[in-house]
Amino acid sequence: MKITVSWEDHEQRTLIYHFPPVWIWREFYNAKAEAERLLDTVDHNVAVFLDFSQGASLPAGAISEALKIIKLRHPRATPAIFIGINPRIRIVFNMLRSVLGNRMKDIHLVKNLDEAWALAHRLREADAE
Repeated sequence: MKITVSWEDHEQRTLIYHFPPVWIWREFYNAKAEAERLLDTVDHNVAVFLDFSQGASLPAGAISEALKIIKLRHPRATPAIFIGINPRIRIVFNMLRSVLGNRMKDIHLVKNLDEAWALAHRLREADAE
């Protein structure tokens, strides 16, 4: 299986990446290119769900690749919401948060898709105020 990315809603306000249990960085960058193509078609921020709930792990080089990805993030790809990450990914996430601090303020972790939707809704309401 490969990483897939698609609109998660008809309003094009939410993108979702689905990660298979095993994947490589080249697959991620291919999916990221497709996500950026989709993001370039809208003029508003888009919540990005990264669904790791199928037991996805991280390939080697996770910290250095994550630093690159955060620096190259599309300006409309906010917030980023990670779904169902395993404890190993959580360790990497916490390390990055301690290093990058405020640059990760719009990156969140949730347990499941329902929590991701609830968080995206709350964040959109807060932005509208």
